[in-house]
Amino acid sequence: MKNRTLRALLCVLLVAATLVSLCGCDDKKDNDAYPVIDHEDITDYCYIGQEGNKKTYTCAVSDKYGNTQFLRTDLKVPPTVETINDNVLCIYQRFGALTEGSWAVYCDVKNGGVSKVFGNVLGFKGMTIAYTDYLTNAHHIFVRDAVDESVYFKHYTLEDADEGKPVLGGKFNKDGDLEVTYLSGAKEKTIVVEMPK
Repeated sequence: MKNRTLRALLCVLLVAATLVSLCGCDDKKDNDAYPVIDHEDITDYCYIGQEGNKKTYTCAVSDKYGNTQFLRTDLKVPPTVETINDNVLCIYQRFGALTEGSWAVYCDVKNGGVSKVFGNVLGFKGMTIAYTDYLTNAHHIFVRDAVDESVYFKHYTLEDADEGKPVLGGKFNKDGDLEVTYLSGAKEKTIVVEMPK
């Protein structure tokens, strides 16, 4: 009787060990084992469309291995996709020059990696993005490299800005810098934000 119980227990342990080892194989993320999807036009890694009878849009970005890097659903209007370089896409949504409701994200579809999703976007040039945020009881404009702020980072404090959402928007001038309009004393004021050349 003892031998039978011992054998049964040993069989259960062997089956469990086999299952654990088989499951562990799937955890290995060796991308060399997966086929590469090679699009000549990297905007093809981004899908924007409507599902079924929905009136909203879905945006999905995958990398060259087919892994989803970024997904946003229920968008009222389709976002825009722009090629930054041979590897990186910028997906963004702006409503004219206005900052409210705007956002942007950078996806490296060839090497992997996704930036944070930036809100209140004023504009971008290549890998440099400008956006506004309210921190430490003041409105600020940040200009930084989208992936690594140690590459480039500047900020401007709008000390005279009105309460609420005073930053109206931004547009590039002929010198390639950003002219940001905001409310100060209920009147429009403009500040020039330097963008790297």
